[in-house]
Amino acid sequence: MKTALACFVALLLCTGAVRANESASTLDVDTEHLFGFTEGTDLGEKGEVELELGAFWRNGARAGRYNAVTGSAELKASLSDNLRVAPGVFFSRHAISSVPGLPNVNSAGLEGVSLELKYRVLDRTKSPFGLTFAVIPAFARLDEREGARTRDAGVAFLMAVDRELVENRLYAAANLVYEPSVSRTPGSPDGWRASSAASASAALSARVAGQFYLGGEVRYQYAANGAFFNGGAGHGLFVGPTLFARLSPKLFVAAGWNRQVSGRAEGVPGRLDLDNFSRNEARLRVGYAF
Repeated sequence: MKTALACFVALLLCTGAVRANESASTLDVDTEHLFGFTEGTDLGEKGEVELELGAFWRNGARAGRYNAVTGSAELKASLSDNLRVAPGVFFSRHAISSVPGLPNVNSAGLEGVSLELKYRVLDRTKSPFGLTFAVIPAFARLDEREGARTRDAGVAFLMAVDRELVENRLYAAANLVYEPSVSRTPGSPDGWRASSAASASAALSARVAGQFYLGGEVRYQYAANGAFFNGGAGHGLFVGPTLFARLSPKLFVAAGWNRQVSGRAEGVPGRLDLDNFSRNEARLRVGYAF
């Protein structure tokens, strides 16, 4: 939690940098990262290339010590105003000890690779709302939650909707995500295991000054041991604040912190699901457009 709060304190210092320029040009906003974990529908203009670096931090388990950070680097290229491709590579660091059901791990390494394909169906500036779909195949050699060696192949299907509620001031977005995958442990006699995850989220973001935005979001996450939501493993509800700052026409910083406020793991008593999800989740992203 201290890491997430430190990110927000540091980013609040950016207010002065963005407060000075309130011209009409600064009010042009890209909604993709306005909402923390929830994504907006904007993709960038045709020919735009952007390097995005990110960190996804998870903390807190049912017992013991659990900390995990996944770092990412993605190169996003807009082939048209409505189509974008983004190959990515991921690295992770896990510090896990005495957590029920998880191995003790203290290591870092290459987690996996992905390829994001996004297509915008409706432009929010020309339609009542924006609508974008994404398909994101990924391959992993480290388990995102456990940090153990694995062979994992999966794909995420995303639907994003957003709308400008108050001109140049207030924006809203909602996401639906479905993620089926198969995995196996190297050297294990067991075969491939299917699993799936799904999430639904909604968020608001308001312009505070210039290109500095604050907001909040609600996310519901569901985990299953089967590929099509069968064999339910647990669910959790997360809430938290979001922040976005465009420091220059080419550079942005975005952050979101969510805390699990309710949930349940199958067969485990308690009001939270700390077997499939963490107590705290935070995301920090920095992007530069060439």
